[in-house]
Amino acid sequence: MDIQAETLITLVQERPVLWDKTEDVYKDKNLKLAAWREVCLILKPNFDELDEKERKQYGKQVSTKWNNIRDSWLKTVKKQKDESKSGSSTKNTRNYLYHEQLMFLKKVSEPRPPHESVSKKARTETEVGMESDFRSPLIKDKKN
Repeated sequence: MDIQAETLITLVQERPVLWDKTEDVYKDKNLKLAAWREVCLILKPNFDELDEKERKQYGKQVSTKWNNIRDSWLKTVKKQKDESKSGSSTKNTRNYLYHEQLMFLKKVSEPRPPHESVSKKARTETEVGMESDFRSPLIKDKKN
């Protein structure tokens, strides 16, 4: 198995269905399979001539290689971000080997804004409901 990382990165970048979670097509499994098949055909021109087991095995190797590349880049970026937050100047993590080529992933690697937790929201609604019960004109004082 000799899959060139630079070529694989370029092929994946050209197919947003494989990486861009913001696109509607990202959710379409058939389009993803077709895109991975295209990538495999480019990386291994005789891909269609392989038997089904060999095709599946090669496809798995290609997607695993991609996942390893992407995950290594994400890990490095996160480590650099953590270092800059802590202000530690003693140890600077170098950029990942394919850092510049993988910058297209920045679009989908940014952390999501934090959402209010469901339990906190439920607790707040309950507390507000209890407060309104105490102020409700329907609640009569038992002294009357």
